[in-house]
Amino acid sequence: MSRFFQPEEDQSAFAEGLFQLFIGNPTYASLSRRAIRFYLTLLQLTWEKRDNDEDFTPGLGLYLAHSRPELSEISGSNIRMVTLICRELVKAGLIIEKKMGQQANRIYVLKPKKGGQPHD
Repeated sequence: MSRFFQPEEDQSAFAEGLFQLFIGNPTYASLSRRAIRFYLTLLQLTWEKRDNDEDFTPGLGLYLAHSRPELSEISGSNIRMVTLICRELVKAGLIIEKKMGQQANRIYVLKPKKGGQPHD
């Protein structure tokens, strides 16, 4: 099963068990609360964009294309904090960032691993 979100997926079933994936999961024990909140914000933005075919990469999944200033405004954090949180989420295997040159990075929001499974 892919860890990338696909446009046709039913996110409501996934969302019901989302908090359980973070609580007591050793894989995410070191994540800050701020990072978890930011991840949930990114996840919500991803779900809102799922009907937009332009924001889909075949073989990967849905992505966000927001600049650091945009993410800063959305999250209410400064740009430096957004950068630190994104690094934390990349390290935890919850997002992948792809640099796009002069354009905003693509952020692929991944499904969390269940029960401390190793990352792909």
